[in-house]
Amino acid sequence: MKQVIPVLLVGLMGMSAIGVARADYITGSLWENSTNATNATVANIPTGTPNVTFTANAVQFSSFGNALNTGNGSLDYTVGSWLNSLFAAHNIVYNGSALSTDSIDNSFIELTGMASFTNGQTFTVTHDDGVAMQVGSLTVFSVPGPTAPVTTTATYSGSTGNSTFTIAYGEVQGPPAVLETNLVPALNSVPEPATLGLLGLGLAGLGFAWRKRKA
Repeated sequence: MKQVIPVLLVGLMGMSAIGVARADYITGSLWENSTNATNATVANIPTGTPNVTFTANAVQFSSFGNALNTGNGSLDYTVGSWLNSLFAAHNIVYNGSALSTDSIDNSFIELTGMASFTNGQTFTVTHDDGVAMQVGSLTVFSVPGPTAPVTTTATYSGSTGNSTFTIAYGEVQGPPAVLETNLVPALNSVPEPATLGLLGLGLAGLGFAWRKRKA
């Protein structure tokens, strides 16, 4: 039995170390100098290769409330500063000649993913400028034109359950650039790869301990 205890403890320690983390559940594309940015609807999402692609774990971007604010309006109004403003974006890739220092003015952003929705759920979105959201084939809201920073409230009237979503956002007419919302909760909290490794270690340790005890 003395030989079993250390192995069993290793297995339990591996399992107790498991934590659940929220993964990026949003895929983003950004087109610079888009003529569609003044009319941000899902139907107007550009079809060409985006200048920037990224993933995100929240719809939280703002040059106005930038957590990394430099105090210089032109510096805070760049693509890179906006994407990194509230630490939501990851895996940012600039394609072709696109740079993080490019102005975000006249940019069109598409955010897509899968999430859990509840009929009657109320969402708020603070935006400057136009924004629209579609869940499945249902338009939840559409305020596509330029605006000063404003908060829009909408109620989801579709079926309860998991569904795909698309958010279209257009930034025009200079600072600020704001898109902050509670619209899309993560579909699930999922174990990260390191977590899965610890789970395997824990289960292997328990299995080995069981076999030793049987022997």
